[in-house]
Amino acid sequence: MAESNTDSSQQVEKTEVWTNEEFEAFIDTELTKDPLHKDYPELFKRAPKIISLWRQRYEGNAPLWKRLFKSERVLKEFIEAAPFIDSIERLVLSTELKDGEKFRIIDLACGRGYLSMFLSELLPPDRVERCILVDKQWPMHNMPPKEHHINWSHIYGSFKDSSIPHNYYDSWPVKLNTSKVNLKNS
Repeated sequence: MAESNTDSSQQVEKTEVWTNEEFEAFIDTELTKDPLHKDYPELFKRAPKIISLWRQRYEGNAPLWKRLFKSERVLKEFIEAAPFIDSIERLVLSTELKDGEKFRIIDLACGRGYLSMFLSELLPPDRVERCILVDKQWPMHNMPPKEHHINWSHIYGSFKDSSIPHNYYDSWPVKLNTSKVNLKNS
């Protein structure tokens, strides 16, 4: 799945003109190349639709989509996370909760937050309150991201940055919140 930056950039541009069905078929084809798809067939079957939902969410914000979506990165992140996603989903669906109780998922050293983004689309909001994305590279709460930070515009959109025309924060089925924490120094 290794591609050069030029190949990756061309792939993003190519996927921009595809219909959602063509895009999902491309993602499905790429995912089925990985042997892990045989261990988690139902999860791998749902992943193309989830990635397509992201594409639809960021439609009209080409710079953000190009920054977020590089097929080799997104697919690698999904494949690496598949066993965790499967375990978390089974736990969330099988655990008996008391009235009003909900899970909070803490995603440590999350990077851009792909695991939590997948979980937000997969898990039932009536059982999961939020995913908290913890990483030392997030900006401090209510501070704009600087060059050395992970840019959180794909999580919050206009909720934290008025220059972005869309409020992505409210579009996540399970809310995503970032938290700047250096786990090594805590």
